Amino acid sequence: MKHLISIGGGFSSTIELPLAVIAQHGVENVDMVIACLAGESPDVWRLVGECERLTGKRVKRITYQPYRQYLEDAPEVMWWDIWDVFFREGRMGSSLADPCSRVLKREVLKAYIQDHYPPDETILHVGITVDEIDRMLAIRMNWGRSGYRVEADLTDRSIVGSAAERCKEMLGWTPRLYVWGASHNNCGGFCVKAGHAQMARLLWFEPLIYAYHEDQEQRFQTTFKTAATIMRDRSTLNGVTTSTPLSMREFRDRMEQRWAGMMFPPFEELEDTPSCHFCNSGA
Repeated sequence: MKHLISIGGGFSSTIELPLAVIAQHGVENVDMVIACLAGESPDVWRLVGECERLTGKRVKRITYQPYRQYLEDAPEVMWWDIWDVFFREGRMGSSLADPCSRVLKREVLKAYIQDHYPPDETILHVGITVDEIDRMLAIRMNWGRSGYRVEADLTDRSIVGSAAERCKEMLGWTPRLYVWGASHNNCGGFCVKAGHAQMARLLWFEPLIYAYHEDQEQRFQTTFKTAATIMRDRSTLNGVTTSTPLSMREFRDRMEQRWAGMMFPPFEELEDTPSCHFCNSGA
């Protein structure tokens, strides 16, 4: 039986999960794979390198490619980013839909795994932790339709400390996204499911990355003649919640006015990032 680990790029799925699976099943019975996309923080690949160093095994890198579904070990210049998907599909991601994760991660991983790992000879392992066990129902259902068994080896462990603290203790360094309070280590701190607090952190700590996504949002709106936005403004009055589009430019203007003259990043009063129940990126 082959044990295949799906690495997401965060500390749990990239370091803790491989070590746990290898300890139980032996390094010779374990393979590891990661779906690659442009726009990730360099710390994702630093963690992948740490994983390879600690386990002595190479992580297989696959990336989306039209018509062929995926490429193995393709050069980074060929990697797609999330906006490539949005423009191809004519649909921008939002808190309700994530075509980016579906195309660049879920579908590409499924195609690769089905081509190389027969379901009756393979057990899949994902980096779900005990505080996000509710995600396993959908993951097991999705893979179960293709005959695969999926295990979440970290859910039977009590978590002591944050991912940032555990990473610092084990590796001696912390991914920068964790340092500035991001809830995950994917997409350079950006996410179509991010709340206002995470977008504000991205704007404060990585203004150039924020500006890239702001420009892409405007280009998408112009190209498809739409008012679609990544973010929404939500307000509740007399028990009724209303939701209106909020562009990244409007949000930047709002936050820059609020932060004028401040010497520290105030995020506490903003809406936090919702749980990524439908995104299989891996925290």
